[in-house]
Amino acid sequence: MTPDENLIGPVSLRERDLIERRAEERMRRRTEILNAAEHIATARGWDALTVVSVARHARLSRALVYLYFRTKGDLLLGIRDRAVELLARQMSAAAAGEPNGCAQLRAVIGASARFAEAQGVHFESLVRGEILSLERGGRSGGDFLGSKSEPCRRVIARAIANGVVDGSLQGVTGDPKMIAAVLWRFTYGVLQLGAGRGSSPRRAATSPGPLLEPAIELIVNAVACGRAVASTAAG
Repeated sequence: MTPDENLIGPVSLRERDLIERRAEERMRRRTEILNAAEHIATARGWDALTVVSVARHARLSRALVYLYFRTKGDLLLGIRDRAVELLARQMSAAAAGEPNGCAQLRAVIGASARFAEAQGVHFESLVRGEILSLERGGRSGGDFLGSKSEPCRRVIARAIANGVVDGSLQGVTGDPKMIAAVLWRFTYGVLQLGAGRGSSPRRAATSPGPLLEPAIELIVNAVACGRAVASTAAG
């Protein structure tokens, strides 16, 4: 081994370690900032959420916060991304203990409803984030959260596919992924309406209320009977 080779190895290892430590530090800082943002939105409301208020609560400089989140909207979208991850985990956990696909689908839709009821700031971040994304012109309406919702749609599709295989969802002929996309839009359309978003998207979200239970039954029964949902997805 040459002297140069002796130098290259240790330097490369040090550089790799430095890169990893910097990545961990960036992730830690980002987490601290989002934790502060969630606290402010929960305790004081969305109007109080600003880059300045987050910097003060997190005891960080405004310049440092600006490195991660340039605007209040960026903070909102950061909370939204967290909310989607949390929702997907809750949906997966709800389906895990169920004996067949139909029961899994019912549990998954029910988990979505409970999320909307219990996770006030997180659910509202989904709705507000959707409005912001549409205003920024990233995509057209009708596809709630766009590609961000893929983990959630995947859980729904898995439940439908399981139900087709085990026979608990009879008559389903469409692609489970396409049906899941339709169910996702319908479910969150109902939740948004129940939260007071139908007529005025700028209003503060409230509990989805009594719309949920009949809506869940409608969703599951539609798939179980292989009717409107499947035909809509296939079209």
